[in-house]
Amino acid sequence: MSNVTQKGVEDEGIDYKQELSFRKHAKKLVKSSKKYSSSLTTAQEILALFASEVVEFSAQPSLDPMVAPYVRSFGVSLRNASKQLGSLAQHLVESFENPMEDFLLYDYAELDHLKSRLEMSGQKVSSKQLASVRDDSNQGREEEYQRDIRLYQEKLLELHGKKASKCVAALGAYVEWHGTFCKEGALLFDNAEKQFNKIKEYTSLSEEAVSYMEGHLLRKDKKGWHKRWFVLKNGQLQCYPSKGQPFEKDMAMEILLCTVRICNDPSGPPCCFEVITPGRKPWMVQAESEEEMQKWVEMLQEAISSELNAQTLRPPGESGVGSGSYSDGSTQHPLECKLLRYEMDDEEQALRILQHAPGNQNCADCGSPAPTWASINFGILLCLECSGVHRSLGVHVSKVRSITLDKWDAEQLIFMKNFGNSRSNALFGDV
Repeated sequence: MSNVTQKGVEDEGIDYKQELSFRKHAKKLVKSSKKYSSSLTTAQEILALFASEVVEFSAQPSLDPMVAPYVRSFGVSLRNASKQLGSLAQHLVESFENPMEDFLLYDYAELDHLKSRLEMSGQKVSSKQLASVRDDSNQGREEEYQRDIRLYQEKLLELHGKKASKCVAALGAYVEWHGTFCKEGALLFDNAEKQFNKIKEYTSLSEEAVSYMEGHLLRKDKKGWHKRWFVLKNGQLQCYPSKGQPFEKDMAMEILLCTVRICNDPSGPPCCFEVITPGRKPWMVQAESEEEMQKWVEMLQEAISSELNAQTLRPPGESGVGSGSYSDGSTQHPLECKLLRYEMDDEEQALRILQHAPGNQNCADCGSPAPTWASINFGILLCLECSGVHRSLGVHVSKVRSITLDKWDAEQLIFMKNFGNSRSNALFGDV
């Protein structure tokens, strides 16, 4: 702008340089916003791909069935988050970039036009011309020049007032959408976090301590002691004739239904322990040393505790038992079909089923009548006082549950009905 034009504008108190500086920085802001919205779109596409991979991963048959539903749920949450991210990018364009571009392009276009006119009229009117020639032509040029200054000043004042409202409106609209995005995302992943917290204890235990151990042990049968290969994994204790031979389904015990007892008979063989489960003869096994026996017993107890904890985390009706088979070749317990017809939510019905087993009319430990608590590892009913003693032993020794306050599924009722106080006391004696 010429000195004459600049002087005329400044005389009216208008700082046009600041207005032009605002335009320059506003353009840079829109340019960086476009880079941001483009990166959001790219992130949305990548996140959607990752979400699909997580959902697909959850469907792998080798994934723990306890964990799979939560992994899939997390994948679905990621998929929804990717949609929200795409929506955020779209609203950044629509609520901020487009309005600001329109303002800078169209509103400032008129200012540019007035600026050009003012510079042209300013060139026609110079101080020398006005001083030397005083005719109607110069008078008209001066009036045109003053009019152009006034129009330019008015436009500057208009833009000066509009820029604040335009910027605040555009940024405010995006801030509102961004706030909604953050709130919805927080709710989305708060739910996912709660779901994963449900299985944190289940997955925090190491694989070695919970689910896997193998080695040779001696097992006693009708013909005497025989060396067998034992494997503890996937919630089962499996017995093989020897290492590397095919696995027979009837040579496995479900850890969830097992109890381990060290044999303390001085007249018997050393380093022996029993693995007891309802519906079949206990396995009597012997380790090569006291240290090895203790390791097996501790590992089995850890696995039992883990399975019991996992059982409480499973959705109603979904059981962790049944991956093996019973002696008749079926995958269901012989009494399961009969018990499934009972209403498991009926507390009185569950109480009648549990008290039906031999000896269950009295506490297994002290003999008090009408017990209302149970140890689901030992398959016994207990009074309130004795249940407190069992609870103090830890869940790897005795898992205590209320008959009337807790929910019971078919497998648990089968186990309790099949075992009972009388049989448990006969097996464990005073241990």
